[in-house]
Amino acid sequence: MVHPTTRSCLRLHHIVALYVGSVLGCGVLILPGLAAEIAGPASLISWIGIIVLAFPMALTMGMLPARFPNDGGVSYFVTYAFNEKMPHLS
Repeated sequence: MVHPTTRSCLRLHHIVALYVGSVLGCGVLILPGLAAEIAGPASLISWIGIIVLAFPMALTMGMLPARFPNDGGVSYFVTYAFNEKMPHLS
């Protein structure tokens, strides 16, 4: 049992697992087989494209918490960006 005052820390492998689970979800397990069945070898090109397009999102989601630490996650960043009443850092 974790002591209530002890703060746990997410390591890189935890963050990668959470990102893959939340962004890609079960599609990682099902979609490759379906894509290969329909498109054949051309499905590999689409997966390379997805990786290239997902990289900026992964980088952004990794850098935001480093710059603006908060337990609110994505909802905090959206509120921070669009709420005029919230004080912004310079």
